[in-house]
Amino acid sequence: MLITMSLVPLISFSKETEPFRCRTKIKKARSDFKKLGNQYVQSKLKIIEEEFSGKSCTDSIIEAFRDEIYGGLLSLKGGVEAYADELIEKDRKKKKLGFWCKQQSYNTIYFKRVPLATAFITPSINLCGQQVGTDKLGHFFNNSYELYAEYNGEWLRAPLRFYVKLFSPQVTCPGKAPLDKALCYSLSTEMGEYGAKWTSVVSYADSAVNYYGLTFWQNFYDPTGENPKAYFQCKNGKIKRTKRKFNWCDYVTPLWDEAINCSRIAQKNRSGDIIRYLSMTELMHQSPMYKRQQCPVSTNECIRGVSHLKKTMGTNYSYSRAKLLVDESCLKYSIKNKENPSHNIKTRGAR
Repeated sequence: MLITMSLVPLISFSKETEPFRCRTKIKKARSDFKKLGNQYVQSKLKIIEEEFSGKSCTDSIIEAFRDEIYGGLLSLKGGVEAYADELIEKDRKKKKLGFWCKQQSYNTIYFKRVPLATAFITPSINLCGQQVGTDKLGHFFNNSYELYAEYNGEWLRAPLRFYVKLFSPQVTCPGKAPLDKALCYSLSTEMGEYGAKWTSVVSYADSAVNYYGLTFWQNFYDPTGENPKAYFQCKNGKIKRTKRKFNWCDYVTPLWDEAINCSRIAQKNRSGDIIRYLSMTELMHQSPMYKRQQCPVSTNECIRGVSHLKKTMGTNYSYSRAKLLVDESCLKYSIKNKENPSHNIKTRGAR
């Protein structure tokens, strides 16, 4: 359970990662979670293949996989995230896996000696050469499914969005296209129920992962039989599994790393309203633990991450959309012209 100041929520949806203190260990990691992670997802795809292959085409296959990988509608923790956490917990004494690092279970965020929030900290893992928290595994399949529903305007899919929208603040949306609505919803949840409301953390890395998860769901099932990126297709009225295998490295980028794609920290008044958003560098310069550290820790990784995002989005890429996924402290290094990197969050508390 997360505790923010004097507020103790009955249900909390937010977990955070500590991206700075494990960097040396993760950089020298003996192994990578990608093999075990790929095997886990492939096993779930196999279950769906055995259930649906050869049957009449139906988009119910999407929800079936969601329940399989997610653990069901009421699950608050994704299957692959739970799988990774269980592996790490079992390995804490043996330390044979070599892809993880965990230094503490809870972390209190301070600014000028004033506690802003206390958050549950997930372990960090080496995934495709990037340091990410295990919470990102859940975001990739779980939170992104809400973006998928938002993108398609399907209100009966992922109904938890009703609650999340009601208690999350708005962000400045660049347009009314389905992609704009999905990306705005993603950052809004980070400001609200999935982030700042309880932990004071607005994680742009979470929002970026949500987007890459959205691309997975968009390519999961192709009813036309013409999408070469699909995992399942409709062919001659029957569902068929394609040759595509799941690979985390198709999706993981430096933007998943919160020491590259930096978070913002919400500073609140006594009534809980947000006064302003602190940059991670500003916060760390006030903490003896992180003295003289900067965020992002690598400008080259910022450039590489945004380059990957541009390639993935293609003609859908725009600076205004990138601002919903990448913090300006990272995004500015990939900007060739002098656009104004103004912050896109409205400074006000949740409705």
